[in-house]
Amino acid sequence: MNNPQDNPRTPPPPIPSNSSTPPLPSTSPKLRLKRVKILARKTVASGALRKKLKRVEQSGKKSGGSGSGEAAEGLVNLSTQGDEPGSSTEETLADLLKKAGSESDLQKDLAESKKKKLTKGKGKVTESQRLWRLRRWNKSIMRKFNQWSGEEVEDDSDSEQDKLSTFGKRKILKGRLLKDLVEQGMMRLVDALAAQGWKDMVLQMDDRLARNEIIKFMTNVEVQDGKVSSLMKGVQVSFEAEKLGEILDIPSEGFDDYTRQRWPCLDSLPTALEITRRFCDAEDVNEARAVQKSEMRPQHKVLFEFVNKCLFPRQERRHIANYMNLVLMECLESGRQINWPAFIIKLLDRVINGSKAHATPYGFILTTIMDRFNMPMKKWEMASSKDHFGINTLIVCDYLVSAIPNEPGSSKKTSINSKVRALVQECEAKDAEIARFKARVVEVESEMDALGTELTKENEKNDGILHNMLNLLQA
Repeated sequence: MNNPQDNPRTPPPPIPSNSSTPPLPSTSPKLRLKRVKILARKTVASGALRKKLKRVEQSGKKSGGSGSGEAAEGLVNLSTQGDEPGSSTEETLADLLKKAGSESDLQKDLAESKKKKLTKGKGKVTESQRLWRLRRWNKSIMRKFNQWSGEEVEDDSDSEQDKLSTFGKRKILKGRLLKDLVEQGMMRLVDALAAQGWKDMVLQMDDRLARNEIIKFMTNVEVQDGKVSSLMKGVQVSFEAEKLGEILDIPSEGFDDYTRQRWPCLDSLPTALEITRRFCDAEDVNEARAVQKSEMRPQHKVLFEFVNKCLFPRQERRHIANYMNLVLMECLESGRQINWPAFIIKLLDRVINGSKAHATPYGFILTTIMDRFNMPMKKWEMASSKDHFGINTLIVCDYLVSAIPNEPGSSKKTSINSKVRALVQECEAKDAEIARFKARVVEVESEMDALGTELTKENEKNDGILHNMLNLLQA
């Protein structure tokens, strides 16, 4: 079809008989072109074509293509619809729009623009953002639905990872394993543990630590109303003080008043001032206060080490016995029952629900608890020499020991006075052994002299008998 604008001499196309548009009069080309433009504006302003154009432009913007190209394509498609009023006018509009390019050229341009966009990598970013927004939208919808239905929202993807990394960075206070029980200081401690009913549990404590499982346990644990519960690896771990006592085979009754800022309840115990005077080894103290480890006697230092490392472990200020430590030491020394399971749960509650970041306590005990619940544990961490409570601890506590530790690295935690005292004890032991050997030598020499005298007498007696026998034979 020839365009009348391209060839002004060409007569206008015939108008169908069923068209409602009157035929255009024969005028000049400029006037005819002006009329065509006016009809084009009226056609674009019509309702159906305007809506179609708007939809095409919006789809072109969303797809990243050329909006004007697709709009032109839509106009071309509308102009090709037959048997409608004003068809001749729409054909003329299509002829005008063909100046920008044919339909195939517009499709090629659209395809090339999409390829360029994908080449730049913008398409992938848009797709990932679309997926991310879709996930966020789904989560928000599910959260609103769960809140409306009264169910809890289980959005633990970010919070659980944060808690896992938080507890993974914290130090685990393992506890201590007792050894060198023949030493006098250790025997006193074992007697105190036996009076509490803890001897078998402490001496039979496993020397393995499940670090990864403890971190996951602390990540999922909840402590509420004296009950500890945690779900991990499909195993539900839940216990109270009484059940924990059954798991560890220790009593779950007795003194359990946990406080950090004031003196605990002292029913049937000495006054706070008396306890302070006893453990600081001074009678001129006029008020109850915390006691430095250097002020204690050796036997009290051993009790403080057990309370500070095993019974009620803490990471900071380990050289100062606060009010809670002194009362627990008093209970150990006097034989009053302590509810250790209750203290374990209360300290876990402080670590989980407290405002400060505390170290994870009871490493060996938590491993034992998870083992009793048959929780699968793949990787173990064996205890080192630093995790033992033995001669090294006694030497640090200025306790007199009968042997010298042979463990590597033990001198790092031994004070100068303790080393000198140990060397003096070793020299005294060697001197006593030498004196014992000398006395034995003197005894052996005296025995040899006595044997020599008896041998001389026996020889003289034998000589007399032999002389008598010779005389009888000669006679």
